[in-house]
Amino acid sequence: MNKTQIEKLINILYIISTTVLLVGLFWYLKHYSKGRSFLMIGFMMGTATSFFDNYRLKKRIKELEEQKNFKD
Repeated sequence: MNKTQIEKLINILYIISTTVLLVGLFWYLKHYSKGRSFLMIGFMMGTATSFFDNYRLKKRIKELEEQKNFKD
């Protein structure tokens, strides 16, 4: 996968986790049976996506710093 595909995938995962989180919040406020489960799934998906995105960005920053130091 190239960088733009990975960025699109991460954006889609953020959108899905936010949607699941909002549905879970709505269901929790309405006292439906699976509201708390959707909340937890949404939080876990968002956290996992955030960790992956941070790892990817830190790796990219390190590559760019190495390129800059190599040129100097």
